[in-house]
Amino acid sequence: MPDAQPTPKAIILDGPNHTGPCRRTLASEDIIIGRTDLRHPNPHVHLDLNRDPRVSHRHARVWRSAATWYIEDLQSKNGTFLDGRPVPEPVEFWPGAPVQTGDTTWTIVPPDWLFVHAAGVVVSGPCAASINYATWHCDLPWVGPLKAWNLQDRSSRALRLRLHLPEFSDPCFVNVPALDPRGHVRLPAPRLRLNGEALKMKSASERATLTVFVDGKQDPDASVQTTVLPSRSWSYAPADLITLAAFVWPDHAVVQQIVHQAHAALPDSSAAASLGALVQSGATDAEARACRALYDYLRDACDVQWRPPHDRTGYQIIRTPDEIVAASPSAQPIEATCVDLAVLLAACLENLRLWPVIVLTGPRFDLPQHAFAGCWTGSLPHGRPVIRDRRFLREQVERGRLLLVECTALARRPGAAGKRTFAEAVTSAAEQLATEPWLCAVDIGSLRPPYGSITPLDCPLDAPVRHAYHAAEEFARRKRRPYVETAFLLYGCLAAGGRVVTWLLNEAGLEATDLMSRIDHLTKSAAATSPPTTTRSCWHCRQEAQRYAAACASAMVQEQHLVWALLLRGPDSGKFRALCQGLGIDTAILSDVMARRYPPPDASLGWGDSIGTL
Repeated sequence: MPDAQPTPKAIILDGPNHTGPCRRTLASEDIIIGRTDLRHPNPHVHLDLNRDPRVSHRHARVWRSAATWYIEDLQSKNGTFLDGRPVPEPVEFWPGAPVQTGDTTWTIVPPDWLFVHAAGVVVSGPCAASINYATWHCDLPWVGPLKAWNLQDRSSRALRLRLHLPEFSDPCFVNVPALDPRGHVRLPAPRLRLNGEALKMKSASERATLTVFVDGKQDPDASVQTTVLPSRSWSYAPADLITLAAFVWPDHAVVQQIVHQAHAALPDSSAAASLGALVQSGATDAEARACRALYDYLRDACDVQWRPPHDRTGYQIIRTPDEIVAASPSAQPIEATCVDLAVLLAACLENLRLWPVIVLTGPRFDLPQHAFAGCWTGSLPHGRPVIRDRRFLREQVERGRLLLVECTALARRPGAAGKRTFAEAVTSAAEQLATEPWLCAVDIGSLRPPYGSITPLDCPLDAPVRHAYHAAEEFARRKRRPYVETAFLLYGCLAAGGRVVTWLLNEAGLEATDLMSRIDHLTKSAAATSPPTTTRSCWHCRQEAQRYAAACASAMVQEQHLVWALLLRGPDSGKFRALCQGLGIDTAILSDVMARRYPPPDASLGWGDSIGTL
């Protein structure tokens, strides 16, 4: 975990005996602004404005609480003004906003904030302290909303900012309009398009610099340092907590194997065809029985040594299910952190169509130090991606609507007599829910489509598959449809023209260009103005393709995996069935043709049986 938070800097923008911006590094995030002299020395004043006699000895205070900054006047003689308005009581402070005390104008800027001062205008906004492949995959903004202020008594001219993170992003432009005297404006968050392929290739962290150009000229003082993390890393930053959902792989081949073997180990395994069938049966305590079966199997079958998350780098490499389970049993047991084990259990629960939750705890909001997992039982909550209400979580546990399990109980711990039972793990989780100083729950189901947009990190995609996904999205945009539907994946496969689809069409006596033309004709245009999102059925097809690739021990999702997903899961979509009927395509016949060269999915691996419906 990080040792300490980075400290901000103070920037004096204007004042007595100041001809330009003066930057000073501060030692803390609780800052006293005042004036010292020989008669009134005060070591507790962090920003000393001793050149301005109208500044009181203890004039103002700026501090951060959780993720929000505040400012207050300390009963100064001449007052404190934020955006030209007096500060009679503590109010929220946007770092970079101009503050006037006496005749001096200054501001406070954290190290991970963008701050530009040019032509009498200041622009500021938050930046993420780090980026990684999960940031790109989850489409999280790296630069937040901006605000601009005109410090002059005359109108300012318009500015054009260019932001660029070399190697890891495309250039992004921000247009700052002309502002009235002492005016200010809020600007939308710049869409800095990150380079997913470059981030995916990172195996170690490195520093990178966001370069800033103002009207075509680079401003070195405005540059922002960031950390590019390894591709399979999960950042502890508060804004990145939800990316943990991307590391929950419910369709991983090892997860499917765990689910299958946990069912086989049940004393009454013949009572239900699978754990998934047990959950869907609606039997009393079905969720708890399935969770207990998974826990007991993992506890008995895995030789895992618990490792505390003792690193101080601000992130953790998440181990995949095969890295945790495949190495067990062995002479040298693998080490796994609480997060690794929580993610593994959550993946198994999601594979059973349950709605998993991962609870994070720690001493404060930005320093999670422990994790455990569980799932909702019975009726689902209203779907908050991150739940910080301790009372709500405790009530759900007490009412039996939320089942939580201490995951480190699955592992051997130094000094412990042995692994704990399921009942002991449940009791331990409930105790932590009541006593930990800080906690929050990441609701994995609320982050999955169609409720959210975070899917598990993709397997690498073969070129025809990438082309097919891209063509499907472009088709939805061209037709101005609000969703990328399963039927559009068929269009994408035809447009990609890979060897598998080409062979299949030739064997079936079909023509790709003719089918594409007819799909275009049958698909009516809409009037959507925002980018299309993926339907649940389409997302399931893509997940099935990944599942087949994993089951085949393939290093990437290949074209035949996607074709089989469409043939077997596509008919689940009514629109897909209607389109196939309109095209005169019989998916059963195509499946028979496909099986001549490419083996169908192995039913014993649970294909299509345990895909999460969420």
